[in-house]
Amino acid sequence: MYCAILMYKWFLLIWFHLHLTNGRANIDMHPSHIIVASKTIRPGTIYQIVVNILHMEKPIHVRASISRERVQIVQAKRLMKKGESNKLLLKIPQTTIPGDYQLNVYGSMTGGTGGNLFQSSKELSFSPKFLTILIQSNRAVYNADQTIRFRTVIMTTEMKPYADPIDINILNPKGYVMKNYGSVYLNVGVGSFTYQLPLDPNRGWWTIQVVAQTQVEEKRIYVEKYYMQRTEVYIQTPDTVMDTDEAITGTMFGWYLNNAPVLGNATIRVYVTPPQQFYKQAESLHALQDYVEQFNGNYELNIKLADLENLVSPLAGSVVTIEGSLTDQRLELFCVGYSKTRIIDGNVRMKFLGSHPLFFKSGMPFKTYLVISYADEAPLSESKLQDSTLHISRLVTHANGGSTRLVEIHDKFPNDGLYTLQFVVPENTIRMSIKAVYKDNEEMTTADLLLFPYYSLDTRSLFVYTSTKNALVGEYLIIHVRSNFYMKHFFYLVVSKGIIIHSGVETVDALRMPIKTIAIPVSSEMPPTCNVVVYHVTRDGVVISDSMRVPINPINKAKFTFELNNRKDKTGNTLEYCILTEPGDQIAVSAHDFDTSCVNCGQEITKASVLESLHSFDADHWRTSKILRASRDHKSDQLFFYDSSGFGGNDEDTFTQTGLEIITDAIIASSSMLCGNDSSYISCQDGSCFLATKVCDGEIDCRNGFDESNCSSPISEDFNIYEFRISRFSHFDQFYDMADGDWAWFDYNSNGFDAFNQRVPNRGSKWIIYAFHSNKDTGFSILQDSLLYDGTKQFCISVEMPTLCRRGEQIGIRVELFNFGETELFVTVVLMASDSYQFVHVEEKGQVRSYDARTSSGEHQHLVWVLIYGHTIHQIN
Repeated sequence: MYCAILMYKWFLLIWFHLHLTNGRANIDMHPSHIIVASKTIRPGTIYQIVVNILHMEKPIHVRASISRERVQIVQAKRLMKKGESNKLLLKIPQTTIPGDYQLNVYGSMTGGTGGNLFQSSKELSFSPKFLTILIQSNRAVYNADQTIRFRTVIMTTEMKPYADPIDINILNPKGYVMKNYGSVYLNVGVGSFTYQLPLDPNRGWWTIQVVAQTQVEEKRIYVEKYYMQRTEVYIQTPDTVMDTDEAITGTMFGWYLNNAPVLGNATIRVYVTPPQQFYKQAESLHALQDYVEQFNGNYELNIKLADLENLVSPLAGSVVTIEGSLTDQRLELFCVGYSKTRIIDGNVRMKFLGSHPLFFKSGMPFKTYLVISYADEAPLSESKLQDSTLHISRLVTHANGGSTRLVEIHDKFPNDGLYTLQFVVPENTIRMSIKAVYKDNEEMTTADLLLFPYYSLDTRSLFVYTSTKNALVGEYLIIHVRSNFYMKHFFYLVVSKGIIIHSGVETVDALRMPIKTIAIPVSSEMPPTCNVVVYHVTRDGVVISDSMRVPINPINKAKFTFELNNRKDKTGNTLEYCILTEPGDQIAVSAHDFDTSCVNCGQEITKASVLESLHSFDADHWRTSKILRASRDHKSDQLFFYDSSGFGGNDEDTFTQTGLEIITDAIIASSSMLCGNDSSYISCQDGSCFLATKVCDGEIDCRNGFDESNCSSPISEDFNIYEFRISRFSHFDQFYDMADGDWAWFDYNSNGFDAFNQRVPNRGSKWIIYAFHSNKDTGFSILQDSLLYDGTKQFCISVEMPTLCRRGEQIGIRVELFNFGETELFVTVVLMASDSYQFVHVEEKGQVRSYDARTSSGEHQHLVWVLIYGHTIHQIN
């Protein structure tokens, strides 16, 4: 009996040991070390290796080195004791070039003659991107012999101005360097340059290339050859129209070079291109045609979508081309113009934010976001959201096989179209699904989310979250760590741009379990997002971890006030700028014509473009929870980022998905453990496995699609849409705007407060004005929203006449009267008297005797009734 009891105890001990080690009985129950390092190296950065010595009787020497193709480039070493946590800092040379890099870590006993206690090698990835390089141009499309004006803004990873020299190249479509700016120094991180295009340039995509050390940033611009015409056609239609709308509305304009409306007749044709053929240059289908006998400068368009559905059904995804040809009957001039409009799905779309799949931990909080918008990412109106309802149902499956429906949520979307869903996952949950249903007075849409359990060796888990709503540089990021087991301390890391920024150890007060709160100071190296990784090694040698991603606002840290004052000059000839910054800051301003400029075509530096550039440091930036809010009213698109839990489904993936390498002799859970510890297989999270080589291969191998759910976003058509935007309407002289388009393009160093006037172009136009500034300490700031300035004068006159004539010669003077106001006007045109000339009378039917014309002298007055511009034209010859 005693032997049986003793054998039973040995059996329980062996089973318990195998259970904790997941069947690997040869793993030490007292791990000696856990070392974490970045997987990516960048030139000129500090590479940090966090070393934690857990159980070691004597001090040990820890040495780490980075080698390129077996040649060591940098190393560091430190003597460490038991229980110590410290960092090895390795300065990556600025001249580091691409290659095969390897991290080598060794641990050896002090004073000993034996070998290493531990050693490990990890492959590293090299990224030449160590700067944020922004390129701004004054146009998206240029004409021959036009001046290209462009700026470059370069910031370090700390969002400070870059001070070293750079090279800039202008490349033609064949890749030849047309202009080189060598070893250029920037002014507070900003450089402004010009390049004069040749008279007969190569048509196509030119490239502005900025080279800083090993990093190369490029921006493409389009160059073409346009020949000026005496009359021009501009068809103004919206960029996108929903297939639920009744019609495409717009206006066809025709004008002379002096902006006077064209009188004549016009022919309007409508073509439809099916969605699958638009980018294949397929022939469009001729849909409608209209003839306008009396064209008086403009013509209102109204194209019923019902008439187009006879050719293409469904219309969503197709492109409608409106072509207008105009004939001036008096001068027999002919011109053609076109405009394109995309038809998008008019139904609303709802989705869960973030990278999928999402994982949950049983008994821990869970948080996700629901966002609703139209197909083109445009937000829904507040009135539509207020009249809607949102129903959320949650189904959880327990470990015993049973399932439970949680209490349904009945709510509505806030005005910004983002709904935050958070709750505590019930204990013993192994699967969970969420279904959201949106309803309003017109339509309904649904969104489904399948959640997978976070795999761990037992029920112990950590969960990290934040209560900081808007993390800013110079403030604190409040992090909460929650656990369902007792621990004396835990380690944490802050990772940004793939580089470890900060690390530490926090002790846990047993009386304040299970939540520990820490405050992490937000440094300038942490934007635009930082990953907080928390991990703990238990007494039985198991690594338990969790992570989260937090967005941090990287711009507008400095005080930057930019205002326009158009109330001083009552004539409207000048505009006053009022700019308040720190002395010495670099200010840059630009403007674009509201009606003819290509908004969101990439030529401007906007807040969204800056954030996109900053997030491109992370290889997995597409996983960040973000919302794109597209604008339909000629404004820049906006980007919003939100915090999210880690993307790993187990403790090993918690590190690897954050861009970290872990070296340890402790036990760490991985998905391969669910597949018999075969590293060539990965778990589908439903009991089955698939080959690791089949991840993200475009074919679904798991029944739940797990193998294709955590892949990068598919290749988008963003550039196709970019090409569509810059070529969606025919170009004309004012589109290039060679004469007046750069009136507000200037940059200077601030004196602190500056107020100065600038002359405004004489033509009646609205202008979109952008501005940003750079400070040597606080970095980059930009206007939250572009400013709209209306430079249209209520009444103006255009006079055309020769600059030189001979005595006795008859000349003609054309006077155009423009009424841009809201009421009709009586205008008196006075022809002043002079002894130097006489007035020639034009007889009936426009006849004049050349050698015996009837003339008169003295002052002449003409009273003209001028309608609002766009209705008619009055000429005086």
